[in-house]
Amino acid sequence: MSAPPPAPPSEPPAFPTYRLQTFLPAFALGWGLGAALTLAVRALGTGLLTGPCEGRTLLALLPALLLGPGGSR
Repeated sequence: MSAPPPAPPSEPPAFPTYRLQTFLPAFALGWGLGAALTLAVRALGTGLLTGPCEGRTLLALLPALLLGPGGSR
């Protein structure tokens, strides 16, 4: 008994299209929240750090660590 022949390749899925009315509010909200979080972390860090070299690298990396990679599901 032999295996059945492979099925013919199907067409690739179409590229998704987005309507501006649904895409723009979500994009603006995400961008605004990310910018607000970045500014809040920087303001809090600037208020807490007293020395010129004390924790500035961590402060610069903290928003990226909190926000994580964008667009991953």
